[in-house]
Amino acid sequence: MNATPFLLAAQLAQLAARVPEHPRLALYAYWLYQLSGQEQHLHQAQLFLRAALAATGRHLAHHDPAFAAVARELAWLNTRLRHEPQLLPGLASDQLEELDQAVFRAAGRLLSGVVPGPGPVLLELIGYLTERQPQQPGTPFLAAIIGRAYPAGRAVQWLSRHPAGQPLGLAGLAGELLLLIRVGLLPVHESAVKALVSRGVQSLLAVRQEVDFLAGHYSIFPDAVGPDWRQPTFSHHLNWQRGDLGQSLLLYRAHGLLHDAELARLAELVGLNTLLRTSAAATGISTPHFPDGGAGLAYLYRCLFQLTGNVAYRGGEQHWLTAFPAATLPAQVPAEPSAAGLENQLIWLGLTQPAGLWHYPAAVGCIAHSSQSCGVGLTS
Repeated sequence: MNATPFLLAAQLAQLAARVPEHPRLALYAYWLYQLSGQEQHLHQAQLFLRAALAATGRHLAHHDPAFAAVARELAWLNTRLRHEPQLLPGLASDQLEELDQAVFRAAGRLLSGVVPGPGPVLLELIGYLTERQPQQPGTPFLAAIIGRAYPAGRAVQWLSRHPAGQPLGLAGLAGELLLLIRVGLLPVHESAVKALVSRGVQSLLAVRQEVDFLAGHYSIFPDAVGPDWRQPTFSHHLNWQRGDLGQSLLLYRAHGLLHDAELARLAELVGLNTLLRTSAAATGISTPHFPDGGAGLAYLYRCLFQLTGNVAYRGGEQHWLTAFPAATLPAQVPAEPSAAGLENQLIWLGLTQPAGLWHYPAAVGCIAHSSQSCGVGLTS
């Protein structure tokens, strides 16, 4: 490991000077504080948060879907900053009242049909309101959005679907169902949400296949299905965004909501099967990067270990942390640090620490690399 919090702090400073309104500066600074324990980064996070909240509210007013995702991340961060003892003056109160109103107005426009409600935006609004519980009583909006997005008595149209079909990994249906599981733990249409989660899980289970390593059939679940849930597309890829590891996490979490012992058995079967896949041919992994490289797998194995206590998953995490001994982490500050590069280095450094990474919002980094949040709702 040749990247240090000092080098990462220098990159953050350069990025902030070049792109002062970057919406994730506060998140980067907070994670640096977690990794280094230096209060200056905590203060940076609080100052960056002020600016990000104002900018995010403005962008939401113009229906920018990317900032719906940012709003959810800022809600996550605001909750944690309020529990820090070293608050700057004026930051002791909840800072999200204005952003709440911007989110409520956006939700109202979507629900009234004034503007179209694309699936990813609705997912992010659901995520924001879920993060705000119990600080903000946004239950009426959350219940209304759930009712509008998944109307009773109709065939379910999942919000993560694409025109070409339905992706099934954490960048698709698995991520959507993980978010709904979090909603299901709130007193908001609990029975309806449980029914949705059950239906989604059963749809996933219906398209699985038997593995056959000799024939090159490594995956139990397809990456995607067609618009009519036919023509499943299987691949050898195993990473954060798609593949069986995310489905294992979903099945474990679904068991926690639905209390179905068969889901726990299947979750373990799927999860342990992935541990047999360590080659590039069986995973498609050729870099240490997040989300589609070794760091994504290490993160997910750590989540599974924390969720289950199964030491086999700790072994999977350690394998991918040591699979790239010459990880591309710079020994000096790049001439022009990028947000994507800084995220990858923060995540890799966090993975090598005894604590920190699983407290970071799961979708950060992933959003920068894909069209929608990966693993939205993964962390609590």
